Amino acid sequence: MPFQIFISYARNDDLSPIGKTGGKGFVSLLYDLLNYEFTLLGPHRPVLWRDRSNVELSGQFDPLIDDALNSSSCLMVVLSRNWLDRAYCRRELDLFAQRWSAANDIDVKRRIIVVGKNFVEAANRPKWLQGQQGYLFYTFDDPQDVGKAGKEIEFFTDGAASDDYYLLVRELARDAWRRAQSALSDEAKTPAPSAAR
Repeated sequence: MPFQIFISYARNDDLSPIGKTGGKGFVSLLYDLLNYEFTLLGPHRPVLWRDRSNVELSGQFDPLIDDALNSSSCLMVVLSRNWLDRAYCRRELDLFAQRWSAANDIDVKRRIIVVGKNFVEAANRPKWLQGQQGYLFYTFDDPQDVGKAGKEIEFFTDGAASDDYYLLVRELARDAWRRAQSALSDEAKTPAPSAAR
């Protein structure tokens, strides 16, 4: 079974830029670049899963999402102020944590990768996202602005990604790929169940 990573994100964080033909949103570009980097890193690469339907308009939590969460070894949260505002995003996080609830809290947190699209105060993060800075796709130019929402300089704006964005995606891809290799190695070490007599 492949090492699947479920991407949890708010639809508003993947809007295409207005007036730019063929432009991609933050999550779509991230998805494409991660898959490209995985290809360069070699075989046994992670499989990314993301929902492209609009759950909120349908008014129900899609069983397809439940299945994908249950099949995922890792959850990548594109953390943003939009993500925090979406009950469906929070539900994805809770369902993923429940799926791995036999493990302790530390093990659950190790299965979550935080991708910070914009600044979110640590105190506002859900329990499962506490204590992990993650990959921050923004910075603060002015030291007096550090930690102030809306004062950050995002690495992706109006459909354009900065050099910092691409460098961070490469680091993120290597981290995810190593996790997949480690999971494969762990599976190989686990003895096969003995045949029933």
